[in-house]
Amino acid sequence: MASVMQGSGAPATGLTTQDLQIQAIIVAAGGALVKISTMSEQKPGTYLLDVVRAAAAGTWQLGRYLLWLAVTSGTDQGQTVFAVFVD
Repeated sequence: MASVMQGSGAPATGLTTQDLQIQAIIVAAGGALVKISTMSEQKPGTYLLDVVRAAAAGTWQLGRYLLWLAVTSGTDQGQTVFAVFVD
Protein backbone atom coordinates (compact mmCIF):
# COMPACT_ATOMS: atom_id res chain seq x y z
CA MET A 1 0.00 0.00 0.00
CA ALA A 2 1.36 3.42 -0.92
CA SER A 3 -0.15 6.83 -0.18
CA VAL A 4 0.94 9.47 -2.71
CA MET A 5 0.35 13.20 -2.33
CA GLN A 6 1.04 16.11 -4.66
CA GLY A 7 3.31 18.94 -3.55
CA SER A 8 0.17 20.90 -2.62
CA GLY A 9 -0.90 18.11 -0.23
CA ALA A 10 -3.76 16.91 -2.45
CA PRO A 11 -3.91 13.17 -3.28
CA ALA A 12 -2.04 12.20 -6.46
CA THR A 13 -4.73 10.37 -8.43
CA GLY A 14 -4.65 8.40 -11.65
CA LEU A 15 -1.11 7.05 -11.30
CA THR A 16 -0.04 3.94 -13.22
CA THR A 17 2.90 1.55 -12.91
CA GLN A 18 4.66 3.80 -15.44
CA ASP A 19 4.84 6.46 -12.67
CA LEU A 20 6.54 4.08 -10.21
CA GLN A 21 9.99 2.57 -9.93
CA ILE A 22 10.81 -0.21 -7.46
CA GLN A 23 14.11 -1.81 -6.54
CA ALA A 24 15.23 -4.33 -3.92
CA ILE A 25 18.14 -2.78 -2.00
CA ILE A 26 18.75 -5.24 0.85
CA VAL A 27 17.57 -8.79 0.33
CA ALA A 28 17.68 -12.29 1.74
CA ALA A 29 20.20 -14.79 0.41
CA GLY A 30 19.89 -15.33 -3.34
CA GLY A 31 19.00 -11.73 -4.22
CA ALA A 32 15.71 -10.45 -5.54
CA LEU A 33 14.81 -8.66 -8.72
CA VAL A 34 11.30 -7.33 -8.19
CA LYS A 35 8.58 -5.65 -10.20
CA ILE A 36 5.09 -4.29 -9.65
CA SER A 37 2.73 -6.77 -11.31
CA THR A 38 -0.52 -4.93 -10.59
CA MET A 39 -1.56 -1.66 -9.04
CA SER A 40 -5.00 -0.32 -8.12
CA GLU A 41 -6.13 2.95 -6.60
CA GLN A 42 -8.12 2.02 -3.49
CA LYS A 43 -9.15 5.60 -2.69
CA PRO A 44 -7.82 8.94 -3.98
CA GLY A 45 -4.01 8.86 -3.74
CA THR A 46 -3.86 5.43 -2.04
CA TYR A 47 -2.56 2.55 -4.13
CA LEU A 48 -2.42 -1.19 -3.53
CA LEU A 49 0.73 -2.64 -5.15
CA ASP A 50 1.37 -6.30 -5.90
CA VAL A 51 5.16 -6.67 -5.77
CA VAL A 52 6.51 -9.91 -7.23
CA ARG A 53 9.89 -11.35 -8.08
CA ALA A 54 10.95 -10.80 -11.67
CA ALA A 55 10.49 -13.95 -13.77
CA ALA A 56 14.21 -14.76 -13.99
CA ALA A 57 14.77 -14.21 -10.26
CA GLY A 58 13.46 -17.59 -9.05
CA THR A 59 11.48 -17.96 -5.83
CA TRP A 60 11.36 -15.81 -2.71
CA GLN A 61 13.81 -16.95 -0.03
CA LEU A 62 13.04 -16.72 3.68
CA GLY A 63 14.18 -13.44 5.17
CA ARG A 64 13.79 -9.69 5.20
CA TYR A 65 13.74 -7.57 2.06
CA LEU A 66 14.17 -3.79 2.00
CA LEU A 67 12.68 -2.19 -1.08
CA TRP A 68 12.95 1.31 -2.51
CA LEU A 69 9.90 2.88 -4.19
CA ALA A 70 10.04 6.09 -6.19
CA VAL A 71 7.08 7.97 -7.69
CA THR A 72 7.25 10.57 -10.44
CA SER A 73 4.13 12.33 -11.70
CA GLY A 74 4.72 15.41 -13.79
CA THR A 75 7.00 17.64 -11.73
CA ASP A 76 6.02 15.94 -8.45
CA GLN A 77 8.28 13.19 -7.14
CA GLY A 78 8.96 11.28 -3.95
CA GLN A 79 10.45 8.10 -2.56
CA THR A 80 10.34 5.77 0.40
CA VAL A 81 11.96 2.59 1.72
CA PHE A 82 9.86 -0.26 3.11
CA ALA A 83 10.41 -3.77 4.45
CA VAL A 84 8.87 -7.08 3.42
CA PHE A 85 9.26 -10.22 5.53
CA VAL A 86 9.02 -13.69 3.97
CA ASP A 87 8.63 -16.53 6.47
